[in-house]
Amino acid sequence: MLTPLSIITGYCEAVQAQNKHSLEPFTAKALEEISVQGTHLSQLVDKLADFNKVFAITEQNLKKQSVELKPLIKESAAKAL
Repeated sequence: MLTPLSIITGYCEAVQAQNKHSLEPFTAKALEEISVQGTHLSQLVDKLADFNKVFAITEQNLKKQSVELKPLIKESAAKAL
């Protein structure tokens, strides 16, 4: 999935760089939007892949147990600050 996205965004950047002053405004805007959205989609794919890795590891190694919430919240809040 990432390879086609990389090709698309790379091609858009190349066309933009080579034709910076000769593109019609609509075409320049369309290429910019394709590049921006391609980059955004690539980031989403990366996050989804990371999530799937974490989910697969967690699902296999997850142990359910009771916990006291108050100390857990205090510890988490202390680390966040």
